Amino acid sequence: MHPNKEDQRGNAIVWLGQPAGFLTTVMLFGQIHDNIDELGTAMLKKVVLDKSPYKDFRSMRLALEDQLDPEEFGASEVHRLKQDLEIIDMLTTAGISPSPSKAEHERLIDVLNFLHATGISPQTLRPLQPPNAFVEIPDDPKQPLIWKGALELYTALMIWFTLGETKGSEDDARLFAEAAEHYSDLIKIDQTPYPDYRTLFKAHYKAFNSGKALKKLERAADALDKAEQQYVGKEIKPYTPFMLQAMFNEEAANALHLRCPDPAVDYYYVYYFDALFIGDELIDEVLRSRKK
Repeated sequence: MHPNKEDQRGNAIVWLGQPAGFLTTVMLFGQIHDNIDELGTAMLKKVVLDKSPYKDFRSMRLALEDQLDPEEFGASEVHRLKQDLEIIDMLTTAGISPSPSKAEHERLIDVLNFLHATGISPQTLRPLQPPNAFVEIPDDPKQPLIWKGALELYTALMIWFTLGETKGSEDDARLFAEAAEHYSDLIKIDQTPYPDYRTLFKAHYKAFNSGKALKKLERAADALDKAEQQYVGKEIKPYTPFMLQAMFNEEAANALHLRCPDPAVDYYYVYYFDALFIGDELIDEVLRSRKK
């Protein structure tokens, strides 16, 4: 693999090398995968990389692929990667991962870490989906996020945004409507069958319990700490859905922050998303699993 470091949240990769190095790595996987642009686009969403002046992965690939050294992703490398993935597949099925204490496993750990951090399945080399993709994130940062979750959860999110001002009672309909109107240019929702935000709020506000939400947020934070300390570890299967959701939450939070009129303000979107969209069962799986 090429030089990189890992961010604390979600084990995201901050790429320290040149874009050509990242492209070379993706092309190596792409010799096994049947759609290199799908693979590269998915990986690029989880990698902090300055891809300018290219607008997306495909344009970067078309511009740079002729400059790459074919020996870096030749037949021997592809064959070795296929073998690595077969071993990782067997280990993942058994619920274990390579031991970092054994030198012969270092390459497997490197490959597995890269795939985990970029949310790619070792079995299919296709992007893994979070359990709850509650918003769609357009590539154009000028376009609003598209809400795909339940309106009950949207109501809870707006209550989170006004939690310092509201008590979660029916009297807070005005504050809720103001918050929803403020975010209407940032998050596009279909509020059918409700004619306005106040009506939407009155239909769903009782489902939100601030005390339970705060406790769940604390548990999610504990689970995230444990998953990151465990890293790949010996029990990787219970962590995958949890980490996929945590990674998606951060991606959505960053996308929403980018669309804010004043992005310099310190927003806490990722914590709100964690409290709402990481299921209790996912948190339980991580907290119950025994640290090896």
